[in-house]
Amino acid sequence: MLKLENIVAGYGHITALKDISLEVPQGAIVSLIGANGAGKSTTMKTIMGLVKPTSGRVIFEGQDITGHKTHHIVKNGISLVPEGRQILQDMSVYENLEMGGGIAYKYNKLSSKNLEGVSVKGLSSVPVYFTTRYNFKNDSEVTPYVKGNLGVAFNSGKIEAKDGASSVKFKFDSGIYYGIGAGIQYKNFVTDLSYNVNSLRTKLDVDLPGYKANSKFNTNHGALTLGVGYSFGL
Repeated sequence: MLKLENIVAGYGHITALKDISLEVPQGAIVSLIGANGAGKSTTMKTIMGLVKPTSGRVIFEGQDITGHKTHHIVKNGISLVPEGRQILQDMSVYENLEMGGGIAYKYNKLSSKNLEGVSVKGLSSVPVYFTTRYNFKNDSEVTPYVKGNLGVAFNSGKIEAKDGASSVKFKFDSGIYYGIGAGIQYKNFVTDLSYNVNSLRTKLDVDLPGYKANSKFNTNHGALTLGVGYSFGL
């Protein structure tokens, strides 16, 4: 059971709740009805610990939870779903926010032309990522959207320069893959422009007469991509 005893609460010098008491038995459905400013939202916020009462108690299942932190109140079994502000307008969450996945293969040819003693293996990259898309509702058949990509790029490639007993090696390994983009969808056809970054894990080995060193660092490789596709609407 949820019980409020003589709650007084407000915002600064403004008192929104004056000596409010109520009981909600287990399994009951209760509605608070009142004009704007009557204190409905303040009552909910006080129960959830978002507003601390100046006097009175909030009791849930026999336990005094007055002034407890919100995440502790949620753990005890009380949740608050605030009213919508039409952030998603009249579209469903599924229609506005689409989660998908993607996989791509990229090969960048690294040239060693005119460089003696340089061995080059082209950069091979296979990004595997999730895509989140937000659609902007309008009355036409064209739906603009923004999207974000986040995943891992499985990279391989190296550059090695040798001169006798001396050598310098760069080796590229897997790293984070992320990006942002925007596009439009007309019926089932989509096109978008995105900027994606492949954060390469780079290993440097230096072997010179009398000197050896190695280090690891990230090398960001960005690319602007124009995509065209078809949505099957599964």
